[in-house]
Amino acid sequence: QTYDDNSRPTVTSFTTTAVTGSYGKDAPIFIKATTSEAIAAGGTLTATFGFGGTVVLTAASSGTELTGTYVVPAGVSTTGLSVSSFTTTATDLYGNTLQTTVPAGAVFAGKTIAIDTSAPVTTITAVEYADNGAGSTGTLTLTGTNFTGSNGIGLASGSDAKSYLNWDKFVWTANGADGASSNVVFSASDIVSATLTNSTTMTVTISSGANSTLKATSGFAAQGTADGIVVTAGFIEDIAGNPSTTDAATITQTYDDNSRPTVTSFTTTAVTGSYGKDAPIFIKATTSEAIAA
Repeated sequence: QTYDDNSRPTVTSFTTTAVTGSYGKDAPIFIKATTSEAIAAGGTLTATFGFGGTVVLTAASSGTELTGTYVVPAGVSTTGLSVSSFTTTATDLYGNTLQTTVPAGAVFAGKTIAIDTSAPVTTITAVEYADNGAGSTGTLTLTGTNFTGSNGIGLASGSDAKSYLNWDKFVWTANGADGASSNVVFSASDIVSATLTNSTTMTVTISSGANSTLKATSGFAAQGTADGIVVTAGFIEDIAGNPSTTDAATITQTYDDNSRPTVTSFTTTAVTGSYGKDAPIFIKATTSEAIAA
């Protein structure tokens, strides 16, 4: 038996495993072209995107799939990735070249893959700390610019931005009255939330454990000195994963505490018994936080 096939195969769809969202520089986007019949191993397809970029897809083995990964370069922007055209060396098992028609309605169907490689232009100008009480959380109020919107993280006011903060780039230095200093670095697990109050204010809640550790740091909030905070560029990222290049800051820490201290106990070193005139009875009141001398 001999066989003859003069019909050229077609691309029936372009798909991706990437989820709907925005992707930044160096993000890998896996792409697959599916064909109407088996393609010989080694065949390639070079797809051109609507904005001009390209990706090469290869048939690793004989079959109906050509695959490749597009790594987002710098300077690219699109609200929706699409394939405008493609060239190919791929043939079916009888040598018929793959047709170069982009399948209508079958390019990343159901997904919107946006690309944004512009770094957010956020700045940080001040950080205010507030203690919410013994055994409770703490609050860091960050003041700056462009926390929200397309020039910032890409989230609206009221959103939680804790997933877009790199806490290894935020170092708190407690400066003791004796001249000694101690550094505190938070981790992502220390952060309860980072609410974007508006474009110029971000309210970060740190866990009760992290707050207790901060307050227990040698030299923290010592009288006569000021703690410092050093923020390295890239502390803030946008939703596409682009790190800010403008958020570096060196800040002298300010404090705010609106909670009133309480007396937690009255104690005495006197033993149980009866005491007469002129007997000294030592009494101690213990408070929930430090009291000024």
